[in-house]
Amino acid sequence: MLFCVAVIPQKHRHLFLQADLAGLAEASVSIEGRHHIISQRFHRQQGVAKEVLKVHSMVFEAYAHNASTSTKIAAVLSVYIVLSLFFSLRSGQSSAGAGVITSSSMEGPAFTLLVTMRFKSKIYVEQFLSDVRPVCQYVKNQEPTTLAYEVLQSDKDPLLLTFLERYADKDEAYLKRHKSGKAFLEFRPKLKAMQDAGNVEITGESYLDTMVGFGDRRDGT
Repeated sequence: MLFCVAVIPQKHRHLFLQADLAGLAEASVSIEGRHHIISQRFHRQQGVAKEVLKVHSMVFEAYAHNASTSTKIAAVLSVYIVLSLFFSLRSGQSSAGAGVITSSSMEGPAFTLLVTMRFKSKIYVEQFLSDVRPVCQYVKNQEPTTLAYEVLQSDKDPLLLTFLERYADKDEAYLKRHKSGKAFLEFRPKLKAMQDAGNVEITGESYLDTMVGFGDRRDGT
């Protein structure tokens, strides 16, 4: 009992400390309804939310089988605690704006660009890598809807590079966010000047996800 009260925010503790057993018994009538609401909401959550629901279900079962008064009190308090955790999780997810974004969190399928660049000499490869390196860092830090942004070099021809660009979707992540980014707008004229001078030939194709296969296991999944 003391543990349950301890985890309740200070501003709400007096509501429980002042309540008598009769009041708690009356409040417990709505546990089944609250449990149903929690189950529906947690169905859309992942990881820790599901584990919390399992714990809450165990407490609810103890109440449902005519457990002792102390267990009933714990059940009532557990509803409050689990609801508080649920809304804390929702708040944390909403404020995670710059966190990890996957293609499933956007409206359309993931959008990928494969841009092939054949340079005239090694000096232009090095110039390109120098120019694009800060762009890659900017995209990594400022564009969470860009899922991959990586320069690949052929293992057979050092003058042949492929730029892998992968976005959560085409319209928002690529066209609106990435193409209006400060770093990209500063970099694009440099590459175009190199292209206009005949120092690099650029070709490319764009693709949409088929949802068959997987992309990269380096995140441990």
